[in-house]
Amino acid sequence: MNPPSARPLPLPLIALFVLASACTSVASSVLNATPAPGVTITDDEVITPTFIIDYPEGWRVVTSAAGQPISITLVAPGDCELIVASTVNLNAPPFSPSCNRRDVKRETHLVRLDNGVQIVLAGVCRESEYDAFLPVWEQVIASVEDPLLRDLPDVTEAASSGG
Repeated sequence: MNPPSARPLPLPLIALFVLASACTSVASSVLNATPAPGVTITDDEVITPTFIIDYPEGWRVVTSAAGQPISITLVAPGDCELIVASTVNLNAPPFSPSCNRRDVKRETHLVRLDNGVQIVLAGVCRESEYDAFLPVWEQVIASVEDPLLRDLPDVTEAASSGG
């Protein structure tokens, strides 16, 4: 009796194996290259390696992409009011597509931390909402602080010790 002959794998199945193995190696190399440390977002503040900033209740936090200079965008419900905090100068003031460009008021402020780092803040809101926005803007400015001056747990130490 003849042993069963080995059938070659169909070409689409081979292509699927090649594609799957390529995706796995690319994904793992990207994950291994992601810079650290990251940004921590709590219920009321954003902690970056460079600065800490409080954000108003109900607002969303949008962070810059990994590998880019740190930039935090705080977005109010309704998406028109924005506050951006960045470690680099902002080429253009923030603007939300949810607002009419002619109906906005902009603010900028520079915070110099004790360690010499400068945090650029820029805010935008509807002109009709400016009186309500101003106290929020001032509260966010007053909240900016140097993370090295706060007793924060060492994230890398906690991760390596398993907790």
